[in-house]
Amino acid sequence: MTPKMPNSRRNLDIAIQREFGGNYLEIRTLMANTIVAKCSPLEP
Repeated sequence: MTPKMPNSRRNLDIAIQREFGGNYLEIRTLMANTIVAKCSPLEP
């Protein structure tokens, strides 16, 4: 039995998988890394 995820996370996974197919975990990871990089302050 797989652990239950919150609905929003499950819906996000389904939407990404529907849009990009195949290995959606790589796409989700790339999206998350991009968002974190945009939110992080730049080093001087």
